[in-house]
This record gives sequence, C-alpha cells and structure tokens, in this order.
Amino acid sequence: MKTVPPKAGAVRQRYRTTVKRERQKTENNEQRIKKKNFFIERVCINDIRRPDEILSTEELAKYSSFKIPKRQKEWLAGRLAAKTVINNNLLGLSLNLKQIPITYDANRRPLCLLGAKEYLLSITHSGDWAAAIVKDENCGFLGIDIEKIEMRSKFWIEDYFHKDEIEDGSPERLTKLWTIKEALLKALSIGLTANLLDIKIAPTLTHRLHPISKKVYKSNVSVGIDGEIRFLNKILRHYEQIGKPKFDIISERFSENYYQSIVIMATR
Repeated sequence: MKTVPPKAGAVRQRYRTTVKRERQKTENNEQRIKKKNFFIERVCINDIRRPDEILSTEELAKYSSFKIPKRQKEWLAGRLAAKTVINNNLLGLSLNLKQIPITYDANRRPLCLLGAKEYLLSITHSGDWAAAIVKDENCGFLGIDIEKIEMRSKFWIEDYFHKDEIEDGSPERLTKLWTIKEALLKALSIGLTANLLDIKIAPTLTHRLHPISKKVYKSNVSVGIDGEIRFLNKILRHYEQIGKPKFDIISERFSENYYQSIVIMATR
C-alpha cells in the first residue's frame, strides 16, 4: 500500500502543538523554581567596585593576603555577590555591604549570621563571572557552580567523567556535567579531596534540555544504582552519613558561553 505523506498543514499543527506543550513544561518548571525561595546574584568580575566599599576590616586583611591579583578579584567578586544577594533579598534594607558578615560553618562553607538566624551560602566564580546563592530558610544542602564552555584536553575528560557520561563529548555537555558535579560536591560539603568519578550522572538527567528553554530542572533527583545520579566510594559513604537528603538540580546556560548549576535541598 502506498504511504500518503501528511499534509503540510497537519505537520505545522503538530509542530505548534509540540511547541505549546514544551512551553507549558517550561512555565511549569519556572513556577516550581520560584517556589523554592532561593535567590541568586551574579556579578561580572571586571565591574567590581573598590574593596573598601565591600569588605569589612577583617575581610580586607583576607583580601590582601592573596598575592595573585586574579585571585583577589575572584574572591572580592564572590563576596560582593554573597553580600548583595543577602542585602537585596533577606534584609529588606539597603545596608552598607561592609556591615554584612560572611563567615564559615564547621565545614568551611560560607555562612551569613543575621541576628539569631544562620543562612548557608554557596559561592562560585569562573572566567568573567562570580555568583552566590542563598535560601530564605534554614538549608543544609546547597551548592552552586558556574564554568565557562570551552574545549578541554582528553586527560581532563578522563579524570572527571565516565565513558557513558561523555557521549558526543561536546564542550557544552561536558561543561554542564562538570557544573552539576561541582555543585553536588559543594552541597555535600565534602571538599576538594573527593573524586569526581565517584559521581556518575545518567544521560537521562542531562537530556532534559529542549529547544524552547535553556533551563534544565529536575525535582527530587533519584539517587542509587538505578538512579539518575549514582554516588560511589567516599561520596556515597558521606551522603549516607548526612541522611541521604533529597535534592533538586537546576542547570542553565547564560551569557552565551557559561553554564550554571544549582543543587538545593528538595522542598517536602
């Protein structure tokens, strides 16, 4: 029997239906993201003001201890992002940034003490950008990472990724994976001693990016042997020790050639 090709009108209608469905998914994801009650501030490292307008006396001493100018700029930009996100979203005031204290918890994670409340922060920087994230309520599982999309060596790829994670090996995909893994390490507060190969990400998690939206959102990520994320060895033991918290992942591309990923405790 001869197959009759679909009419052009029918094809266009199916395309419009698909686009509408994808846009609805995006809107639903955006609404879920907004309900998470977290706040992000990104700053361009090259647009930073004078350190004495941002840092306290103690912080200025820390800033001066860095001997490399690039490290000074990155650290200053991270502090500016952290203090700005606190000032704009949690205080409801317009304080002098020098008055906003950023300290560390027992696991060396950045922390802001406001009265009797503690707010966990996560700070990141890469290339031209620095960013900070805070949640408006107590949150013990929080991480953010940004990285520039660029070609990297095969040795770097072999050090950080399993073969079935690499797939086409595109810089975009690998950078997205890298930011997710780094954000997870920050949320787990396990530090630089961890091996990124002890985090294995299933392709189904990173394929949730469609042409209508540049954002990936996954609520209550499944963790385990058959899950979307699998922890191994030291990371698995640590994850079990802290009670195996449920978490969400949000990943997006911004400023053309950067990826940003957030890991945050799931709202029950």
